[in-house]
Amino acid sequence: MLDKSRVEGHKQWLDFFYRGQVTPLIQTLSQVANVHVIQLWGQITNALYPQWQAELADVSDPVSRTRINECFQMLKCEIKTSAFGLRKNPFAIKQIYIEHPTIPEQKVWMKAACCLAYRLEGEIGYCYECPRLKEADTVVRREKC
Repeated sequence: MLDKSRVEGHKQWLDFFYRGQVTPLIQTLSQVANVHVIQLWGQITNALYPQWQAELADVSDPVSRTRINECFQMLKCEIKTSAFGLRKNPFAIKQIYIEHPTIPEQKVWMKAACCLAYRLEGEIGYCYECPRLKEADTVVRREKC
């Protein structure tokens, strides 16, 4: 468990990092690429959640697992939303799981935001885990696998 002074130091550093570095970059990318900032924050979220799960999977001792979870919860719940330039923290999302496309007894995480692959040249279309897909479209894709 992290001590209080360390927690406050981590929160201040995260606030400084997101407010001063990441948020201005996201805002600039949004303007240049003509993509809403929520979509861009969603790309970070799409990478962050699997990384958190991978970090947990890599450690077996309870102290390390607790520390990883505490740090992740700090990012999700304790950083002021103004650091992100948004009304709510982009990392504080509800995780939604859908049926795996080829393994019925498994679930896969639906992405927090569309990865925008459908905008690329070629016929990529939407990913199976895309939140823009309607449930019926997901079922059709699963049946094709």
